Amino acid sequence: MEELARRIETANRSYYAASADQQLSDPGQDGMSDAEYDALFDELKRLEERFPQVAAAIFTADRPSPTQQVGYRPLTEESGLLEHATPMLSLANTYDPQELAQFDTRVRKLISAAPASPDVQKPIEYVAELKYDGVAVSLHYQDGKLVRALSRGDGRVGEDITGKVKRLTGGVPMRVDVSSLPTKNFEVRGELVMSKEQFASLNAAQREVGEREYSNPRNLVAGVLNRKQDTDLGLRKKPFNLICYTLMSLSDEGEAGLPPSHQARLEWLDRRGFTVDSRATLCGDLASMVKFVGEWDNTELRDAFPYLIDGVVVKVNAIAQQQALGANNRAPKWAVAYKFGASKAVTQLLDIVYQVGRSGKVTPVAELHPVHLMGSLISRATLHNTAYVEHLALKKGNMVTVEKAADVIPKVSGVVAMNDNNDNGGVDELTKAPRCPCERRVALVREDIDLHCREPSCPEVAVAKIVHFASKQAMDIEGLGEGLVRDLFRQGLLRSAVDIYSLLDDDDNDAGDVSKRAALGERKGWGEKKIANLLRSVEQSRHSRDLSSFLFALGIPHLGKHTAQLLADHFKSFESLMAATEEDLRGMHGVGDIISSSVAHFLHDPKNREDLQRLYAICKPKENTERSRARAARANGEEKPPTCSVSFTGTLSGMARHEASAAAVSALGAVVKPSVTRGLTMLVCGDKPSPAKVKKARELGVEIVSEEQFRALLLRQRQSPEPPQ
Repeated sequence: MEELARRIETANRSYYAASADQQLSDPGQDGMSDAEYDALFDELKRLEERFPQVAAAIFTADRPSPTQQVGYRPLTEESGLLEHATPMLSLANTYDPQELAQFDTRVRKLISAAPASPDVQKPIEYVAELKYDGVAVSLHYQDGKLVRALSRGDGRVGEDITGKVKRLTGGVPMRVDVSSLPTKNFEVRGELVMSKEQFASLNAAQREVGEREYSNPRNLVAGVLNRKQDTDLGLRKKPFNLICYTLMSLSDEGEAGLPPSHQARLEWLDRRGFTVDSRATLCGDLASMVKFVGEWDNTELRDAFPYLIDGVVVKVNAIAQQQALGANNRAPKWAVAYKFGASKAVTQLLDIVYQVGRSGKVTPVAELHPVHLMGSLISRATLHNTAYVEHLALKKGNMVTVEKAADVIPKVSGVVAMNDNNDNGGVDELTKAPRCPCERRVALVREDIDLHCREPSCPEVAVAKIVHFASKQAMDIEGLGEGLVRDLFRQGLLRSAVDIYSLLDDDDNDAGDVSKRAALGERKGWGEKKIANLLRSVEQSRHSRDLSSFLFALGIPHLGKHTAQLLADHFKSFESLMAATEEDLRGMHGVGDIISSSVAHFLHDPKNREDLQRLYAICKPKENTERSRARAARANGEEKPPTCSVSFTGTLSGMARHEASAAAVSALGAVVKPSVTRGLTMLVCGDKPSPAKVKKARELGVEIVSEEQFRALLLRQRQSPEPPQ
C-alpha cells in the first residue's frame, strides 16, 4: 500500500504542481497515463477496503491516503491560498461503456429513494459534454464583476491566480450585466486549455531558439500557472481559453436565482459571453448517452478537434436531482467521466537510447520517426525498462505502434513489421551488455528489471541531480531547465548544485575564462531580460525556500517530499538533522528503515558533507512562521500546554481529515488522538462514524460533536481565541 500511495503522490505532484520549465517533453520523468494512474488508484482503494487495519497503520491524519484526497495542495506559503466556496471535487472515471449503464442504474435507484418532491421525482435526463484536457479553475463574480480566480488545489483550498487568468485567458468576461438578474454574485468553473494551433506555434518558437519542446498543452497551461514570475509565451494574443462547465450561486438566495437545469445554465453562460462546450448534448435516456460517447470515441474525429479532449462527462441535468444525489468526499454522485482508450499511430523505430535519472536509474527511450498523434508531434516514447524492450523484441527499423494513453503520455506498445535485416542495430548490446550513455561508457548494473549507473562521477547523474535541485518542489529556480544545465555542464561551468549560486557572480574568473553569466548571453534567444529573470529566481531561492524543500532538493535516495517535511518538522534545523544518528531517524513515526538508513548514510558520507555545509550556508532555508513562533515561545518559557484533545471518526465532507487535524491544532491548541481514550475532550463525527468509537466515547463521557458543530467551534475560536473547556 505504501508503495502504491508513494507512486500516486508522486504523480499528483508531477500533474498538479510542476512549473512550465519542468513540463518539457521528457518521457523518462514521473508522468504516467490516466489509465495507469486510475489502475494504481483503484488497486490502492481495493487493498484499503480489504485490509483496513494495515491502511490505518500506514495512513494518518498528517498523511492521509491519496484515495481520500482530491488534486494536490499548493506547497508555497506565498502562493495566496484561499478556500473554495464549495469543494472542487474530482469525477468518478470509467473506461468501459458498460459501466455507463451501471451509473444510470445507481442514479435511478438513489433518486427513487430520495424524498418526494416534484423537482426531484421526475424523469431523469443527462447532459453529455466533451472532457477537455486542461486545468480546472474557478471564477468568482460579485455584482457581475470578476473579482477572483482560483486553481483547483486540493479541492478544498486553491491558489489565487486572478492576475494570470486575466492576462493570459480569452473568453473570460471581466464584467457581466446583472442588472436584470436575481443573482448578482455567482461562481463559474471551467477548464483552462490551449488550442493545438497555439501549442504548435509555441513549440515552433522553442525549436527556433534551440530550446526543448513542451510535452502537451495541458502540462504547459499547468506549468505557466505554477510559475511565480509572469510569463511571456511569445504569442500575439492571449494563449489560453476557458471552457466553462459549471455555474453556481454565491448569493444569499442560493441556487433559486439561477436556471434549474445544467443545460439551461450552460445556455445562460453562453449568452453572457462565456465559452462553453458547443457539442454538449441533452440525452433523454441511456441509449442516447452511449451513442454520444461512441461518436467521440473516435481517434480521427478527436484529431480534427481544435483542443485535446480525453473523454466525455455525463451529468444529471436537473439541479434539484443533483442536490438530492449529493457527493462523497472525492466526487459527485450525479456525474461520471468516460475516458477514451489509448490513441494509436504507426511509425518507425529509429533508435533506442538511455536516459539517466538522478538516482542512477536508467530508462530506455524510443527515438521515433516523427508522427502526429492527438495534436502533438511525437518523436520519443517511453519503453519503461529493458525487460519491456526484450519482450517486444524491438530492433532499429521496426515499424511500431505508438499509443498516447488517455491522449497524453506516448509509449511504444507493439511491433507492426519486423526489420528483416539481421543486424538489429545494437539493441542486443543495449539490453544484454548495456553501458551508460555518458562519455565514460561504464557498464550498467541490473537490479531486478531496472538498470542503474553506479559510477560516482557519471555526468548524466550529475546533470539530473542539478535539474532536480532546481525543480519546482525543490528550490524552485525558474528558467534553469535541463537544456541550460546540460550546456553549462558541458562547458565545465556547472558541476554541482553549489555552482548554481556562482551564476550570481558578476565578473569573469581570474584565469580569464568565460564567466557563467557571459555563457548565458551566448545562448540563442537569451537576452538581458531572460538572464535577469533567471538570476532573480536563483537569488530568490536563497531566501524563500523552507527546510523541507531544501532537504528534498538534496536528492537523498528514497526521500520524497512528504518525508522531507516530516524530518523538517521533527528536527527543526539542518544542524540538528546533521547531528542525528540512524537510530534517531528510526525512532520517528512515518520514517521506515530504508529511508532512515539512506538519509543517515547520505548526510554522514564525508564525500557529501562539504557540499552540504556550503549549500546550507548559501541557501539558509527558512522555517514556517508558525513553527518559528512556537520555538520562540518555548525559548521564552511561554509555550502553553495543549488545551484539549480531539479525535475524528467517519468521513468529513467539508474538509479533509488532515485539514481538520491541522485546524484543531492551530485554532484550538489541541492534541489530535487516533483513538478514544480516557481524558479525550471531544470526538468529531463525520459521515458513517465508527460505532465502537461512539460507544466508547459515551461510556467515558467524552463530548460528541458533528462536523458542522466542529467547524462552528473553529470559526468562533478564530474570532475570539479562548481555549475550549
